[in-house]
Amino acid sequence: MKYYLLISKDNSLMFSYAIAGESTSCSISNNVNTLNPLANGDKVVLYKGGIFNACSMIFTALGSNRLRKEIEVSAGVSYESLPSDIKRIIDTSRNFLVEISEADFSDIEQGIMNSAFPRVASTSSSRPQPTASPSDFKPEQIILYGVPGCGKSHKVQLMLDEWEIPEERTRRVVFSPDYCSADFLGQILPTDVNGSVRYEFKPGPFTEILRKAYHDQTHEYALVIEEINRGNAAAIFSEVFQLLDRLKAPKGQYCAGWSEYCVHNDILQSYVGFPDGEGIRLPPNLTLLATMNTSDQNVYTLDNAFQRRWDMRLVSNKLDADSDQYKVPIEGLDCSWGKFRDEVNKIIVSSSASTGLSSLEDKRLGAWFVEADDSEVIPKDTFAYKVLKYLWDDALKMDRPILFKNGLERTLEDVIEDYRDHNLGPAIFIDSFIEALTAK
Repeated sequence: MKYYLLISKDNSLMFSYAIAGESTSCSISNNVNTLNPLANGDKVVLYKGGIFNACSMIFTALGSNRLRKEIEVSAGVSYESLPSDIKRIIDTSRNFLVEISEADFSDIEQGIMNSAFPRVASTSSSRPQPTASPSDFKPEQIILYGVPGCGKSHKVQLMLDEWEIPEERTRRVVFSPDYCSADFLGQILPTDVNGSVRYEFKPGPFTEILRKAYHDQTHEYALVIEEINRGNAAAIFSEVFQLLDRLKAPKGQYCAGWSEYCVHNDILQSYVGFPDGEGIRLPPNLTLLATMNTSDQNVYTLDNAFQRRWDMRLVSNKLDADSDQYKVPIEGLDCSWGKFRDEVNKIIVSSSASTGLSSLEDKRLGAWFVEADDSEVIPKDTFAYKVLKYLWDDALKMDRPILFKNGLERTLEDVIEDYRDHNLGPAIFIDSFIEALTAK
């Protein structure tokens, strides 16, 4: 393998708009045979003059007249930053293609990579290195699950506060059906720089927090994933799925808490700054927390292989009868939120038994499904458009008469109109439910 510098001082050297990893044709205005010395596998770095005045592309030769573009960046290594012997070649050479040393090529290549995937500056002595010594941190991987409004996100924040992980050392992301691995890990995207297309790596939240944690192993970091089952979690994690296996005891140069297995991904490895050839791993100071709404199990189911790598913790749906949230009144209904919620949840559970739909218990109202406004009541509109709609369209869709009066003959519009506009209040519910609400 040989290494070359391809020089275009006046921008006459043009390339097709090929993305990284694709081959591209090269045309040179005054000498079509310039690339003849290239053999398959040779490495080429391009220096462009004019307004660019930098090395910004790396190619692999596919023969004497074809190049595969490996990387293209907007800035690259400026002329002023190039090794002195390379600058002399550029200043004096009359050839477009000049063979250079492997060391010079590696220096320029590293500069280009750092431009595309910037690292935290480090030296061999200061670069964070994995160690078999005991870590100060025990990483957690926890999925908090429960019914809608039971306080999963609040519980996450309490845990972060307890562990003293501030917002600046936390990265939050919400999964959705359209969310994919490229969003989560990062992807190479085109950018417009002075009318020219450049391809640069944009990191995802996983890669961003991994890089921060790796370069600051004296502090704890956290990645928080909200609604983890609303996206295809296994597909979103893709190849980094196996990083979720953490060492329970030291192994080789890695202490407990590091990922047991590594993943080789040159782009992620370069962006994060892992030593060459070692692959990427989760460090002990990176904790992963996630929330899962059990009423949304029909969106995406977390398979057992994925769940096995997490601690699953149920967030209780109980509400203390002495708490302010329990006592908050509902406008238009002579009842507290806590009492209403308790009685409705009993009906949802009984409906689950009568209809044979065991999953209906996941439809229970969470303690914090709604909250009071500034006047310290739950407003009519909030209760009608949020609570009544949820009960009618979701929780009791298969058994509405168990709660709503004339539930088979009426529509949700009728129910909301009676409650909100006609001030009928309790009259929208069956008599036995009203009796339960008013019972001491």
